[in-house]
Amino acid sequence: MKKEYIKNIFIIPARIGSKRIKKKNIKLFINKPIINYPIKILQKNKQLNNIFVSTESNIIKKCIQSMKVKIIHRPKYLSTDKSSTINVIQHCIKQLKNKYKLKNIICVYPCNPFLKTNDINKCIKLSEKNNCFSYPILKYSHPIQRALTIKKNGRIKLKNKNSSKRTQIFKNFYHDAGQFYCANYKIWLKSKDILSNSIGYEIPKWRAVDIDNKDDWRQAENLYKILK
Repeated sequence: MKKEYIKNIFIIPARIGSKRIKKKNIKLFINKPIINYPIKILQKNKQLNNIFVSTESNIIKKCIQSMKVKIIHRPKYLSTDKSSTINVIQHCIKQLKNKYKLKNIICVYPCNPFLKTNDINKCIKLSEKNNCFSYPILKYSHPIQRALTIKKNGRIKLKNKNSSKRTQIFKNFYHDAGQFYCANYKIWLKSKDILSNSIGYEIPKWRAVDIDNKDDWRQAENLYKILK
């Protein structure tokens, strides 16, 4: 049987367990489960309609059953706090290879209401051109070279030779925006991590919120209301 060729496959890794925010991936964001947002954003672009959700949870499966996405069952050993993104995606690729002829795999995180398909398209091009992972990055707003530490008594520790230097002289530093990663499926399979073979695509800081706690969640909801 001839395998169907799919150029771009989107995989959303969504487990039910989370420590800081309970059932984070299906928690209501404004008025809908947060996982609905990246799915709908991807579905708006007719070229980005090959969406799979990797999950171990029947609750998540039920939550998204009306959204016309395909499910990849995620084994329990890949559903713990120690499970890495790359191992989860590798598991998915091995399942997908049995049915499809693959090219690019894009891992999209579920808590991602600010996702832009234009960013994805640009990262896919970067990944193909450089034969590596590509993903959005954010610039630190203040030089990390001037970072402060706090003592046990709460006082600020100022033993930093850069603390009195002008901010303009420092080199810019960046961090992962936590939205998505893309690469050829062969790169996913042969890699042990993402960051050591990657190229970044800078996006504006106001277009991303890394949602790790309740304060982040409130900030993201407020930003979403402003932008919409």
